[in-house]
Amino acid sequence: MNPLYAGHEGAAYSDVFLGMAVVAALAPAVAFRMRPGR
Repeated sequence: MNPLYAGHEGAAYSDVFLGMAVVAALAPAVAFRMRPGR
């Protein structure tokens, strides 16, 4: 585990960062599926 993110605050920050990364990764795929004509 990363020692810099130890504790509740670190865990929350890690979860938020992971969530943002997942959204950023899925957004282009979702947009591509919503507009298959392009």
